[in-house]
Parts: sequence; structure tokens; C-alpha cells
Amino acid sequence: MIECSGRNALLSGVFILVVLVVEVWVFSLESNRRIKALRTHVFFIFGAVLFVCSRYIWKRISILLPRGDRFWLCSWTLRFFLAVSLLLGQLCMILGALLVNKEPSYVNVASGYCLGIIVFLTFCFVLVDLLLLVGRGVIPRSLRVHLTLAGFLLALVLTFSGLWYVSQVEVKHVTLPVKGLHPRLNGTTVVQLSDIHLGPFNGKSALNELVGRVNRLKPDLVLITGDLVDSTVSNLREAVTPLRDLKPKHGVYFSTGNHEYYTGDVDSWIEELPRHGVTPLVNQRVCLFGEEKHGCSGGLYLAGLEDIETFQSVLRRTLPTTTG
Repeated sequence: MIECSGRNALLSGVFILVVLVVEVWVFSLESNRRIKALRTHVFFIFGAVLFVCSRYIWKRISILLPRGDRFWLCSWTLRFFLAVSLLLGQLCMILGALLVNKEPSYVNVASGYCLGIIVFLTFCFVLVDLLLLVGRGVIPRSLRVHLTLAGFLLALVLTFSGLWYVSQVEVKHVTLPVKGLHPRLNGTTVVQLSDIHLGPFNGKSALNELVGRVNRLKPDLVLITGDLVDSTVSNLREAVTPLRDLKPKHGVYFSTGNHEYYTGDVDSWIEELPRHGVTPLVNQRVCLFGEEKHGCSGGLYLAGLEDIETFQSVLRRTLPTTTG
């Protein structure tokens, strides 16, 4: 047992060292290459963590499976289903990068559910193990199977209720007082959209439904504040076409989030969105309801900044160049 623990500690130390070395190397790269290398880096770490979680889940669920010759078919069927589910969950990010189209595939949706189950099963089983550890001598070990089953059922409830919750679009009405606002702008309505995440799990039909809901609000402005997409322009060009149907009185504006940069195609998206009636603001401002030449008198400025995770890109685009 000591030898096994020492070996695990050594492997963990080597893994952490490799991660740190790669981390330093990734952030020493030029901006565009760094983003692509960072994606690979994240895939590696994410996959390693999920592999450990999957092994842990397999061992915990094994005690729930029927035993004996009479139940061999049932046992092996359940093991096969469990193995496929854990594998799909581990491949979620890779499948999400490869299988992207205007609508999400059934494989991507299934892998997303499996990933959620892995996360919640790990959380619930850790709670069960901590409870057994703290209650050692008080909680009989005969209750371990029942507690594990309870953790399993709780994880399923949390997974499916969580996935249902994130699929709901919530509309919040907020009144913003603006000091010095011109009286004729009182009552201006702005719809802010964030974290739409078109890609492996959301597609054209979901965006089309969202656009319909926005139009029913009859806004003056629509602001899309980042994380609109999770893939490249070539994969999602058709999926974003419903944006053309947005009908605010004074335009649709967009600022980038971190996920636009994770795609490795942010510049192409900045060029593509105006074709769909969306104006990107990349460290820029625009005068609305007023005249720019008079300091936007009677109106207001709308500014858009790049995501903070792209600090070097911000500096590159905003700082003036000097010549010696």
C-alpha cells in the first residue's frame, strides 16, 4: 500500500511538473500560436482529469452492479453502458471540436450529458466517501452500498435538472439610471445577449428562437457581449444567419468574449459578423443618438473592449506604434 501510494505521488508530481513546463512554453509563444497551443494544452489536462474521475466512478459504481452467474448478462450490459458513457464524457471536448455544424449532432449532445454525469458523480461520490471517512465507527460499512446508490441517484437528478436549467432563456428587466442622459433618451430599451455559445450544443434553430424572443421585446439596441460562438467561421457561417433577422431600431453591436479567442478564428469572426448585420466594437466606440463632431452631444457613447484574457492583443491593437 505504501509502495502504491508513493508511486501515485511520484506520477502526480511528474504530471504537475510537465503541466507547468508546458504552461510556461505556451505563454511564451506569439499570440495566435499561443491560442492554438493553449487549446491543445487544455484538452490534455481536461482529458487527464476526466480519466482519473472516470476510474474513480467505475470503482464506485462497480459495487452497485449485480454479482453471480445468474446476473452475468445484466452485469456486463450495465458495465458496457457505463464504459461507453464514461468514454463519451471524456471525448466531449474533442467531439465538440470535430463535429460542428449548423445544428448540434446527437453524438455531441450525448457526450455533453455524459460529461455532466461524470462531474456530478465525482462530486457526489466524494461526498459519500468523506461522509464514510468522518463517520468511521459510527456509520456501518453495510450502508456503503446504500449511500453510493443515493449519491448515484443524486448525481443523475443534478445533471438533468442542471442541463434543463441552462437550456432556459431568462429575461431580466433592469432599469439603469444614467447621469446627464438627454431627456429624449429616457425609456431607451437595450437587449443584452451573452453566452449564446453556438457550436457543439447550440445551433441555428436555437438562435432563431432566441432572435424571435428578442424581436418581440422591440428593443432600440441589441448588444451581444461575448461568447457568441465556440467554433470557426467555416463551421458556423450558416448557424449565425438568424442574426440578420434582429430588428432593433438602432443596430446590433458585438464585443468579444474569451470563447471567440479559444476558437482561434476571432479575426475571421470580426470580419464575418457585419455580413449578418452585427457591428463588432474591438477597442472602439460609437456615438449613438447624437453627433460625433459635437462630442456626441445629446447622445451617448457605446464602447466595446476585447476580452481581458487577450491582454497582449489589446496592447497590439490599441497602443500607438513608434519609430526610432
